[in-house]
Order: sequence, then structure tokens, then C-alpha cells
Amino acid sequence: MDIYSSIIRTLKGLYRRIKWWAQAMVGGGWSDRDLMSFDGHLAKVILPRLKRFKEVTIGHPSDLTEEQWDNILDKMISSFEFHSKEDRFIVRADWKDYNEGLELFAKYYTSLWY
Repeated sequence: MDIYSSIIRTLKGLYRRIKWWAQAMVGGGWSDRDLMSFDGHLAKVILPRLKRFKEVTIGHPSDLTEEQWDNILDKMISSFEFHSKEDRFIVRADWKDYNEGLELFAKYYTSLWY
């Protein structure tokens, strides 16, 4: 690679970083960079909030017991923890549990309030 190609690549990278910074400042704290791995970005946002929700929630859906609800929340949390792993596509043994947690998240999405 010649020096000019290297300079151009560096300038393009700098331009993207400035653009993402400006988008985050003007656009409510996020930029197009978050969309590169949107699922990963959402997992990073959801996981700590889901853990805190489990700590502070004082109720559960009416069709579940408190123990069942805690178990469901644990499965959801486990799925988002798994999603945040860098090697999640290599470890295939956990896919069944991973998918179950995501399906429970979708099913009980509107129950995530207290």
C-alpha cells in the first residue's frame, strides 16, 4: 500500500469518527455506528436494565407465580449475556437456551414494568 492510500484511508476513518460524534451529539446520544451491529448495541442497552429490573421489580404477570417470573427473567438475562459474547457464533450448544430467552423477552415485553 502506498502512502497516499494510507493517508486517504486515515482521513476517511477520521471523517467517520467525526460524523458519528456529531450524530451522537445532535441525534439524542446515538449515531450510525450503533447501527453497524444494531443487535449488539441493543443487547448492551437491554442487559444492564433487565438485570436492574429483576432487582427492583415488585410484581409479576398475573398468569405466573413470582418464582416462574424470576426464572423467565433469568432466561432473558442469560440470552442477552450470551449475545454479548464475542464468540457467540462459535458456541452452538447454547443456541436452544438463547432462543428460548429471546422468545420469552418478546412474549413478556409488555410485562417489563413495575
